[in-house]
Formats: sequence, structure tokens, C-alpha cells
Amino acid sequence: MQIMRKVRWYLYPLMILFMLSSCTNLDEVNGRVNDHEKRIKALEQLVKQGNDNTAALQALLVKVGQQNTISSYEPLKDGSGYVLTMSDGSKITLKNGKDALVPAIGVKEDNGVFYWTLNDNYLLDAAGNRVIAKGSDGKAGVTPKLRINRKKQWEVSYDNGASWTPVLDEEGKPVLAVGSSDNTNLSIESDDTYVIIVYNGKTYKIPHSGMAKPTSITLTPKEMVLEVGATMSFTLKFEPANTTNKEVTWTSDNEKIVTVKDGVVTAHAVGTAIISVVSKADVKVRATATVRVRGAAQKLALEYVTEYNVNPEGNGFVKTHLGKSSGYYTWDEAMERFSREKNFKVNNVGYHLPSYEEWCSIIPKEYVYLGMPNSDRLDSKETVSIGGQIQELTCDYRFLGQGIAYAIRFKDSNSQKSAWRYQFKDNPAGAGEKMLEITVRSLVGVKTPIKLDDISKESYWQNNNSNDIVRRFPAAGYLNRVIDSYLFYNEYGHYWSSSEEGNLAKFMIFSDFFSYSDYAHIKSFCITVRLFTNN
Repeated sequence: MQIMRKVRWYLYPLMILFMLSSCTNLDEVNGRVNDHEKRIKALEQLVKQGNDNTAALQALLVKVGQQNTISSYEPLKDGSGYVLTMSDGSKITLKNGKDALVPAIGVKEDNGVFYWTLNDNYLLDAAGNRVIAKGSDGKAGVTPKLRINRKKQWEVSYDNGASWTPVLDEEGKPVLAVGSSDNTNLSIESDDTYVIIVYNGKTYKIPHSGMAKPTSITLTPKEMVLEVGATMSFTLKFEPANTTNKEVTWTSDNEKIVTVKDGVVTAHAVGTAIISVVSKADVKVRATATVRVRGAAQKLALEYVTEYNVNPEGNGFVKTHLGKSSGYYTWDEAMERFSREKNFKVNNVGYHLPSYEEWCSIIPKEYVYLGMPNSDRLDSKETVSIGGQIQELTCDYRFLGQGIAYAIRFKDSNSQKSAWRYQFKDNPAGAGEKMLEITVRSLVGVKTPIKLDDISKESYWQNNNSNDIVRRFPAAGYLNRVIDSYLFYNEYGHYWSSSEEGNLAKFMIFSDFFSYSDYAHIKSFCITVRLFTNN
């Protein structure tokens, strides 16, 4: 009876306490249950991570035993570890033990045999023998398994979970599976020979492949020409041939003109940009290339010149190269009708009176000797305007006399390099008529080098000439309106430019002796007009 009274005495306060708190603390109880479940899940994840890393280490050892090497490694996207790519293409994942006290499972070699270690001490089985991770024959040994017991302590099994042994620290005390650390227990870096893995304070040096640094990079092509809006890819060649660390950085020195991404360039505006590629493994290893951007597909300089002179009415072109059929104009008259600002058109195509620089793209400012032999003029730097772009380009000339001269013009241009022939000759438009005939053949993309010796032979021009560009200029002299007479007819040709020189105006001139574009005369001079097409 007294025992029952005592039980009742103890139960009454508990019942009262329960009734008082049941309504108010139910949420707290539920919260603790939820928190407990979260802790259990966290511990389960910790166990999984420990076992995964143990398996990963053994897999890595087996791969190395099979003569596999590490081709590459990269961090996981969530920053929790690394993925190793082996030379056979397989992947191994190692994860950090951050924010938990994970036992330092590792391996240690002794006489060619790798043994499992725990916190840098050899793991021993129930008989006190070391547990083999990888034998001398390269075969895998026992893979330890980890778990957390009810006391939140780590335990290890050497028999696939049949039995479990507490994990002890250096003082022989059980290792708890809780705690925190601000530092990850895994890091990976590499040198020229090894990938160095530091895991749980233990360092592993594993030979790598695919990490050989380049000693040089070759960029192909060295120069490219693009039209606005076009794209093109560069090709990279690395030395030595076994280079596999091919990570590079691409840059453009003018992204308004050209941008580059992964070796693919895109042209945005007319101009020039330098593309650089630099090895990430060694910034001293680099290469550059030049990208030139032009507007719409560019014609050869001579193609901008109309085929015939302006007619006397000033509303179109004649249909013959007979000189006297052409219109004759003073400079003011020509500018009033044909300057760029007048927007002169025939059949909806725009034309204009060419500038001095445009004429220089056809006939240079220096003499082209026709009537007498002269020394070659080589590497002549000439400022010209082609398709609306003023450029300084390089030309070579050969003067053989007898009314003919040859040139390789614009030889440093990927769009304008061409062979030229200048010839003062009979004009088939009429008996006794004379003219200057200019023939141009593109050398763009021609792989076999073409030299002056080649083009100064008439056999060169007699063959493969279906795509040659030809323009004929009548030697129409000039018109004296006072006496209504043509002077120097069939002796000289004169063609206005839109450029002035003081009170004078410039024009292109030729005869049987010479031709050049740097001639200035009074603006009342009455001569012929040859227009250029607009851009």
C-alpha cells in the first residue's frame, strides 16, 4: 500500500506538468523531432561521404596499379570536392569533410603494399594484422566501411559490415562524428610530374598525364581578312606534340572591330585588330595574328572605274572609245555635275568624279615610264583610296619601254594584290586613234609566288586571262573652245579629279612617254571625264 502511495505521489506532479505544458509545448516537441530527423539525415550523409571517399581512394590506387594516370581534375560545381579524370576515361570523385569530424582514412605504403590507415595509424583487423588496401600485384584489398553508432561515434568494419570496431583517436578515445571546421580537408594541385592530393592531412603524389605544358603555340592563319559580320576560326598548334594542357586565353586588342571567343573571331567594323592567344599553363607562351575587316566584298581598284567616258550631254556615258565622242568639261562644270555631293546616277547606280587618291589607285603619282626603259622601282609606298578607304600600300614597277610597263601593285594587301600592265597603243575605235589600256589580274589567294619577271612576259597575259579587268582611256587631248579645236588629240589623255591644289585642279595625264596622276592645271582647262562607282 505504501508503495502505491509513493507511485501516486510521483505521478501526480508529472501529470500536472504534462497537462500544463501539453498545449503550449507541442510545437517545441515537434520542432525537436524535426531537428532530430535533420541531425540523423546529416549523420547519414556523413557516413555516406566517409564511405564514398574510402571507396574513391581505393579506386584511385587500383587505377594507379593498372598504370593509369590522372589526365585532369576540376572542382565540383558546389565546391564540395573534385572530380579526377583518369587516363582511361574513368572518373573518381573526392569530397571535402568540411563541417564534420570525419576520420582520416588514408593509405600508407610498406614494401610495395598499400595499407589502410586511420588518423595516420595502420588499421588492424581483429587478429591485429594490417588491413591491405592494394597488394603488390595491384589488386584491391579490403575496403573498410564506416558508420556512426547511437553515441554518435565512428565505427569501422573490415568484413563488409558483419562486425564493427570503434574508431579511436591518438589517445585511444572514440572519435565523435560531430564538430565543425572552417577548413576543408581536401586540396589538389599539380606540378610538372604529379597531381598532388592532400586529403585529411595526408599527401598523395600521383603521376599525371594530359598536363604537359606547351613550349610554343602557332596560330593559323597569321593574317585574315573578313567582311563586316563575318566569322572565321583560328587553328592552334602546340609544341611539343604530346602537349595536352591546351587551356588558353583569347583576347582582341580592339573589340569594337573584332571579338574572339574560343578561337572564333567575329568582325564588327572596318579596321584592324590584333588577336592574342596565351597559354594558361605558362603566360610566356603566346601567339598573335592580325585580322583586317573590310566593308562589302571589295572589288579590285580598276573595277571602280567606269568603262566609258561621260557623254557631251552630261547625263550618261558614251558607248565607244572614240575620243571625240566624249564630253569635254572644265573642272567647275565637272564638279557641278559629278561631285559626290551631286549624287549623280545612271540607271539608279551612283557615280562620282574621283579624288586624286582614287586616281592614284589606278595610276601612281610617280611616273609610269612607257616610252623608254628605266630601272625597276621597287617597294614604292603609295597612298591610295580604294572603295572609300585610304591606305598606304606597296608596289613594284618594271619599265621596258616601247609603250609598255608592268607592275605588281598593293602586294601587301590581301584584297588588292594584283598584276598590272600599262600600254599606250592603237585604239581600235578609229583609224589613227590612240589610247592607254590598263589590264589588271588579281593575285589574291595565288599560292605560287608571282614576281615581276613573270608578269613582264607577254605570255603571262596571253594565258588564263578570262578574269582580267581591262579599262581603255582614249588619248582625247583637250578642247580649246575659243577656236573650237582639239589640241594634242591622240597624243595626250587628260582626266579630271575632284581634288584641288591651290587655284589649280589635279588630273590624271598620259602620253606615249609616261603616265601619272599628280598633275595640276588651271580649272578652265576643258578635258574629258571618267567617273568611279560609289562605294
